[in-house]
Amino acid sequence: MPMSLSLSSPEVSEVLPQAQQQEQDVLLILQSALELQQAGAYEDARALYEIIIGAVPMHADAQYGYAMLKVQMGEPADSLRNFEVALGLSPDNRHYWVNYISALFQSGQASAAWIALDLAQQRGVKGPDLDWLITQMARSNASPAPAAVAMPATTPNGTTPAATPGAPDQAVGNASGTATASGDKRKAPSSKVNKVNALIQDRQLEEAIAYARGLTAEYPSDGTAWGALGLALHQVGHFQDIVDAASRSVELQPNDLVIRRLLANALREIGRLSESEAHCRHILSTAPDDANTLWHLGSVLHCQKRYDEAAVAGRRAVELAPNNALAHLSFGMVQIDRGQVAEALGHLQTAIELDSNNTKNNSAVLFRLTHCDAIDTATLTEAHFAYGKRNAIRTSPKRHANVPDPRRKLRIGLVSGDLYNHAVSTYLGAVVEYLAKDPSVSLHFYYNFTIEDEVTSFLQAHAASWTVVTRMNDVGFAATVRRDEIDILIDLSGHTNHNRLPAFARKPAPIQVTWLGYPATTGLDAMDYFLADRHSTPPGLFDAQFSEKIVLLPAVAPYCPTAASPPVNTLPALHKGYITYGSFNRLNKVSRQVVALWARILHADPSARMIIGAIEGDADQQTCLTRFADEGIDAGRLSFRTRTETPVYLQQHHHVDICLDTFPYTGATTTINALWMGVPTVTIAGNSPLSRGSASWLGQLGLHQYIANDADDFVQRALALSKDLDALKQLRATLRERCMHATSIQPANVASSLSLALRAMWERWCAGQAPDSFEIEPVQNTVAPAAASEHALQPVT
Repeated sequence: MPMSLSLSSPEVSEVLPQAQQQEQDVLLILQSALELQQAGAYEDARALYEIIIGAVPMHADAQYGYAMLKVQMGEPADSLRNFEVALGLSPDNRHYWVNYISALFQSGQASAAWIALDLAQQRGVKGPDLDWLITQMARSNASPAPAAVAMPATTPNGTTPAATPGAPDQAVGNASGTATASGDKRKAPSSKVNKVNALIQDRQLEEAIAYARGLTAEYPSDGTAWGALGLALHQVGHFQDIVDAASRSVELQPNDLVIRRLLANALREIGRLSESEAHCRHILSTAPDDANTLWHLGSVLHCQKRYDEAAVAGRRAVELAPNNALAHLSFGMVQIDRGQVAEALGHLQTAIELDSNNTKNNSAVLFRLTHCDAIDTATLTEAHFAYGKRNAIRTSPKRHANVPDPRRKLRIGLVSGDLYNHAVSTYLGAVVEYLAKDPSVSLHFYYNFTIEDEVTSFLQAHAASWTVVTRMNDVGFAATVRRDEIDILIDLSGHTNHNRLPAFARKPAPIQVTWLGYPATTGLDAMDYFLADRHSTPPGLFDAQFSEKIVLLPAVAPYCPTAASPPVNTLPALHKGYITYGSFNRLNKVSRQVVALWARILHADPSARMIIGAIEGDADQQTCLTRFADEGIDAGRLSFRTRTETPVYLQQHHHVDICLDTFPYTGATTTINALWMGVPTVTIAGNSPLSRGSASWLGQLGLHQYIANDADDFVQRALALSKDLDALKQLRATLRERCMHATSIQPANVASSLSLALRAMWERWCAGQAPDSFEIEPVQNTVAPAAASEHALQPVT
């Protein structure tokens, strides 16, 4: 018989029924056990837990507390039976699940931990502590030997304490680091402020910034001096520095609407959207018809996915300022996302006509058009070619002084604004690690952004030289490339953000190549080659869409998965009893037309569900719900996953059987990541490289049955493939192995192929031959020497 508990006084016992008295006694002992546990008196706590469990074996909190004590005492394996009893009594308690999974992993039962994780998520368990645990498990899984996962300390009720909050934002002080004397009210003479403006006008930006910093040090309480610094910094796009300077200026001169607008713009650029919106609305409360602020506000609301509000602000801006290119650009971008494509195109075209020299905005328009399924390929191609014509250098480029020796070591320049933890650098870093060992080349990086992290450091370690070019204008950057005697200059951005295409237009290197960053032409005649592979760019099929000549590699990019990868689990449909489709593409690819096509599949299979990933907030989720509702799909069939750390994002695939692709801009990184997690993607192979990113990865792995020809074929294939659970189960179990053994996408082989391609380009230049298309045959596990190029070079067929 279980022992009895009697800690209550006789008086209480006379009043309370026996069951209630026992419950009160248990709670008193449990509280004492928890206090002893927190104090580190583990053996005394153990004795009390055993008294409770001996009397009330089915007490969930006691079983859980005892389990946590055993974990703290280094006995995770022995804790499992207590966790399991607790979960049997309270199967939806998220804290029980999280710490049970941790104990499984700490006791060396990794497979069981991943299975328990799936079961917990099926019960709706989620939260930052679970995401933290997934990340730790995945990282430990990447180690040569399993490592214990140390969970954060828990409170008596089983919750994980919140992370220590960061210190509150400090009031922005003197950006120069000089203490501000509270009594110093001196103002900078207008002549000195005007000198900053004059330096900016002369494009002497470094001098302007240095001089303005000197003014803020000399006149620390003058808002005009701080505003001048903010304006100088604006010219080079150092947004955090702008925020610091402009915040100080606004603090000192709250009625300076120009600097407040500058501050709002900088806050938007660094993602502090609510603060940016607040400053915009402050300005509009004083100047309600300020067109510049209205389009800024529309852009901020657009970033927050508040499309209708953004449209109201944007439309008013273009009404008030019909000749403001930025107002038309901002409003056009909003209208594309609202599905008003015809109207959007008119405003975007107007923006280009009003400010044809603004290459940054021109590129932004082109990039956005690639996502628009209402734009046909011919129109998109012509828009890119028009960019090239507008930015062509009218005079003949200066003759290159590079020595035309076909066998000498080549100086390769790589230009990008994404040399940090970014998808482009994920691919690039894997190749650079091998290419840097190739004695026939040296690598010279030109970085066009300000973020630096561990990826930046990795790339720097493999660089022969590293130059930050964010503050160089195009003429200066081109001159630097010539001075560095770069033989082949590689663009890694295309028309994405932070590109330097106008500098490429000046032809600073004898050979110029675009690779990785953008799946379409740059439109520049000065760009000689576009790197691709047969799967994304079938030979001869898309040549008319490019100003460049197309060079085909066996694979245009490698796949180098994160070491912190969760394991592949069993097919979810086998235990759920229905198919779960998924998409982890960026939400700006998930248009109304894409949702309409997915909805056809969901209508044809009424039991199916769908998971939408990469959600960044409530607005994203509501947009998706509305679009599916418009197609007659009930919200109960949909679930959402937030954009998160890579291990957690990868583990989200544990609940997906098949991914459905977007169009016209298909997946790429998301597709190969899904394949790594055992999940195939159904895609449409479109009529341009940007619509064949998924087809490229699927083709590399021989999964041609997942590549559809058109929308109807897409629906039929998805439904047919989802019905063959045995095939899906077998494929899921083998896909990771396929990824690991696909020789063409191994980093060493991609590096070898790239080296051969660069050498072939160089040999043509040395021989006085114009650029032409060609293909590199597959190579195996070696960085090829320069002399090997003729053995692998083949004409495109």
